[in-house]
Amino acid sequence: ATFISNMDAASTVDVRNRDMENVSLSLTAGFPLPTRVTMEGAAPGTPLPGGLTMLIGSSPPTQGTSPNQPVDPSGSFSIPNVGTDDTRVYVLPMLTTPVAPPLNIPDSLQGVYVKSAKLGGVDVLNTGFRFAGEPDKVLEIVLARNAGSLAGRVEDERKQPAAGVFVILVPDLSTARLYRTDMYKTTSTDAEGRFEVKGLPPGDYKIFALAGFEKDSWVDPEFFKPYEERGVSIKVGEGRVFTLETPLSVVRQQ
Repeated sequence: ATFISNMDAASTVDVRNRDMENVSLSLTAGFPLPTRVTMEGAAPGTPLPGGLTMLIGSSPPTQGTSPNQPVDPSGSFSIPNVGTDDTRVYVLPMLTTPVAPPLNIPDSLQGVYVKSAKLGGVDVLNTGFRFAGEPDKVLEIVLARNAGSLAGRVEDERKQPAAGVFVILVPDLSTARLYRTDMYKTTSTDAEGRFEVKGLPPGDYKIFALAGFEKDSWVDPEFFKPYEERGVSIKVGEGRVFTLETPLSVVRQQ
């Protein structure tokens, strides 16, 4: 797949030990995607905070620039050149692409999270979408400020506090892990094995305590497959501190 001068093209080719010849790509223009962003609880007419950008990622990822547009303070605008392979919703700097490094979040956006994303009234935040220029479809993004928090502690095999252990949160639903990068959170335990994570988008998480792993190795979507049963499922509510009643057990690299 490729993206050239606001047009995209893609083709599937079977190579199998031979040179690739006479492969043609037909360039097609994308569509403007009408978008509306609102902040839950804000008074009508209140401008949105600055520094927000909408980005639409493709599946599979393409070379070049993905469709993107700074969020207008009024909340109403269009994202240009959205193609039929552009299926993933990202709201920078909170909800970024899986391969992008974490972005600095300005003070005005601290604690802000993406509460919902719907296209034509259908949830697309956790599943992705398909848009082919339908005139009656609007991408509706709702932001909120009442993020949740999580506190707990980790014990080792001897039931002693585990210090300096990575604590990782990911979406509990494995299929959502391709989309919900905002639910990936990392911290580490203190000398007493305790940890706290703030600014969590409400939802269902799975939490792991990892020791002996290289930092950020869990970004790979396949990483948790051997350890899935070792994680603990939790639900974080809006504006609430969730405290683990039972200590987490350390998962060590084999």
